[in-house]
Amino acid sequence: MDANIQKALNDKLYDKRKAGALELEAQVRDALASKDHDKIQRIVYQLCHEYAYAVHQPHARNGGLIGLAAASIALGSEVARYLEEIVPPVLACFSDQDARVRYYACESMYNIAKVAKGEILLYFNEVFDALCKLAADSEASVKNGAELLDRLVKDIVSESAASYVSILHHPEDAIDDDSALGESAAPSVDMPIAFSLPKFIPLLQERINVLNPFTRTFLVSWITLLDSIPDLELVSYLPSFLGGLLRFLSDPNQDVHTATQTALERFLSEIKKIARIKRGLAESRKSQGEEGKKSSRSSMKSGRSRSVQSSRDVEGDSEINVDDGQESLSEGTDSTTMNDRASGMTDGDWIPGQDVQIDYPKILETLVTYLSDSPEEEIQLTCLRWIDSFFEICPEDILLFVPRLLSHVLPAMANDIEQVRKILAINDATFPALLKTLSDPAESVVTRDLLLLSQISKNSDDSYFTSFMVSLLSLFATDRRLLETRGNLIIRQLCVSLSPERIYRTLADCLERDEDVEFASIMVQNLNNNLITAPELADLRKRLRNLETREGQAFFVALFRSWCHNAVATFSLCLLSQAYEQAYHLLQIFGELEMTVNMLIQIDKLVQLLESPVFTYLRLQLLEPEKFPHLYKCLYGLLMLLPQSSAFAALKNRLNSVSAIGYLHIAPRTAPTPTTSGFDRPNRLKSREGEGGIKWQELLEKFKQVQERARRAQRNAMLGIDESADGPGTGFQSGSSGLP
Repeated sequence: MDANIQKALNDKLYDKRKAGALELEAQVRDALASKDHDKIQRIVYQLCHEYAYAVHQPHARNGGLIGLAAASIALGSEVARYLEEIVPPVLACFSDQDARVRYYACESMYNIAKVAKGEILLYFNEVFDALCKLAADSEASVKNGAELLDRLVKDIVSESAASYVSILHHPEDAIDDDSALGESAAPSVDMPIAFSLPKFIPLLQERINVLNPFTRTFLVSWITLLDSIPDLELVSYLPSFLGGLLRFLSDPNQDVHTATQTALERFLSEIKKIARIKRGLAESRKSQGEEGKKSSRSSMKSGRSRSVQSSRDVEGDSEINVDDGQESLSEGTDSTTMNDRASGMTDGDWIPGQDVQIDYPKILETLVTYLSDSPEEEIQLTCLRWIDSFFEICPEDILLFVPRLLSHVLPAMANDIEQVRKILAINDATFPALLKTLSDPAESVVTRDLLLLSQISKNSDDSYFTSFMVSLLSLFATDRRLLETRGNLIIRQLCVSLSPERIYRTLADCLERDEDVEFASIMVQNLNNNLITAPELADLRKRLRNLETREGQAFFVALFRSWCHNAVATFSLCLLSQAYEQAYHLLQIFGELEMTVNMLIQIDKLVQLLESPVFTYLRLQLLEPEKFPHLYKCLYGLLMLLPQSSAFAALKNRLNSVSAIGYLHIAPRTAPTPTTSGFDRPNRLKSREGEGGIKWQELLEKFKQVQERARRAQRNAMLGIDESADGPGTGFQSGSSGLP
């Protein structure tokens, strides 16, 4: 380097060092233009050994760092030839005691990597290791610099890690000749990829044992990134670092916990997807093999018939032809298998994930070990979730671990096998104990408890299921706090494990006969809110919107008779089922009811729900007033019931936005309501007596009776009168109570 540049790079002032670096950049550009590679080599050597490696001279080190960055910028794509000398001294500065040196090292490496791009992947392990240490640096400026460098390296890895081949590994003539480069790139199988996952995994195994939360977050972010690159197939190496990830779940830092849980869920989803793909391919090959056997048998039969005609020894010829047929069959099968392996599917499409190899036994070994050795609840629950999924993913591999699993999952039952059989008995003390566990403060315990109860119910007869639902309602009736805090969780979790329609039918049947009208109203309100909002009940909502079928009608009627305990819930059920005419008739009955604060609050919530995605179809139907005239009446009726509030304003704005359309179509006066009526859409539901349709008039009468009974119960409660003194006359069919 020129003497003035050497002096400037050694200066304690940053501005002078920067000026020297700019001069150096120009000098290197000139040398590159004149193809003076020897001079460039000497400059790089001087920067490394006289500056960047000057351990006890921080100003010189800083000058060397900015000088190496400037030289790299000047070299451009030619920097690949010199990275072997440039990168190590910069990495050495990452561990300097002076924070400013560490920061300038990050800055220098950032500029070098920006120029080198994919070539920096040859030094990925070294750069990653340095960044891993800097993630926990005490100086904020150093951490910020490291984060910038980290983002750049991640971008390079995302774009190039799966396929980039260093120009240093191309043939010499390919570097100078573009056409030769294209030809040499073709046999890329023989050229090593710059980024090597097998070389990186041992480093990850070593680093994943760290305790610092910042370093852990750094590691999880990199694991997530590498897993997002399909061609790398990081999931194949999961057994190498799964244990470390599981330990991260016990970290008190919420960011570490959340990031780790997300990464683990991603891996599990990926494993499930790969298992499904391979299962589908296996079934496809099996069906193809069966078709091949059939065609082979038919060809063997034709061969046999020809042999009989041309040979005197029928049996001998038949045996020969059978052998020939088997040989041709095996050849056909081999060719089919080869085609399947090459294409992945019968139509020739290759599916991502079909070639990924996952070591299930090693993963299970890790899961079972942490299930038994870790005292952390979160780790145990995660292991259980994974093991539960693996019963479907690889049942044959999990068989080997069943004895160890039983010893950990069922410790209380391991000594007495009779208890396992007792758990299925309705009257056994285990069942009440499981119901009592629903009040546990830990949500995860409640979820697992519900899963066990669901499994018992699923494998029992209908009487057991009904008993379970009745007991659950009884528990909610006696523990209202449980209903308020855990009611939605319990209902939704059960709907995931069991048939939602079966649950709702059984609960509705029990609530219809329930004597406690106040509890029945609260319970119906909870069930209705879940019916409208819960993702787990999307199929039920679709069924309710399809009242043309007998099954849909029967389900609607079962819910309606029970929903009568809660006026607003009954109205929303009609909206959900698109029974707008009947909903309008209900609103007319509302005018005869006492509008309590609770009813107004429920109507307010219903108006808010009308703006949700669940009721998108309803809002779109406002554009067709000629087809849905009673929908307008329903919504304007709600508007008349509401006091001036935010819900009133929201509904008014919604109706005003389509009012011009609505005024063009005046709904015709309806004739007196017959015994059985249809509603809005023509021929949607023509309920004739002999065809078992919905008898709307009976349902409306049922609604009036239940509401009248609720009114009397409320009045008697206020006056302190025993409800039985009123005697029958409310239309309530007493029968046997739905609760024990």
